[in-house]
Amino acid sequence: MSFSSPPASPPASPPASPPVSSPAAPGRIAPPARRRRLGVYALAIGLVLVVLGAALVLIERAGGLRAAPTPPPPLVPVGEPIDNGRFEVTARRAWTADKDPTNDTSYAEAGRYLVVEADLKLTAPESTRFASEVQDGYVVRLPNGFTIDAADRKSIPMRAGAVLAADLSFAQLHPGLPRRVLVVYKLPKSQPRPAEVEVGVYGWQQAPGFFDERLQWRRTLDDTVVARVRLPVTKGRP
Repeated sequence: MSFSSPPASPPASPPASPPVSSPAAPGRIAPPARRRRLGVYALAIGLVLVVLGAALVLIERAGGLRAAPTPPPPLVPVGEPIDNGRFEVTARRAWTADKDPTNDTSYAEAGRYLVVEADLKLTAPESTRFASEVQDGYVVRLPNGFTIDAADRKSIPMRAGAVLAADLSFAQLHPGLPRRVLVVYKLPKSQPRPAEVEVGVYGWQQAPGFFDERLQWRRTLDDTVVARVRLPVTKGRP
């Protein structure tokens, strides 16, 4: 009688290992650490903005951000020559008139006129062509702040002209020949007769024309007043 051996039992499997979390990839931050770092950055940026804001407020109150005021042009005494690059201007006196001083009084237009008398010497090598060139280089300021400015086209109706003091002829100037000139302004009816007038003298330069590349004389591009002079104003020619 034969006996069979019992079936072999299967081998026991090894115990399972606990799951192992994979390490974070290089260069990546775990979510909790990232949130902490972002919070630090936001706090630092906020503090910087607060400090900058406070500094700007203090500087503004102290006037530190304001541009330094431009000093006024020098004030020269009456009779001192002013070189503006094209003319040598020596202001002499000023007065008001009831008739246009550029014409003979027998038929001159009535009104309220301001006359500035000055000696002009042309230092440039070219003669002037028009009397308007003589009057185109000044800004006249009355004591109440009213101005007649050659750089402002609105002043054109108030510029009555420029004539030679000797014979009221056309004020044309030639290089090196000083001439005494009357520069005349017509005051609006709203303006009182001034007791004093300040005359600012503009600088001149040569520059190409708008439609012509040849050099032409004109006021400086930034309309710089090179000097000022204050004249007492009399009623009628002194």
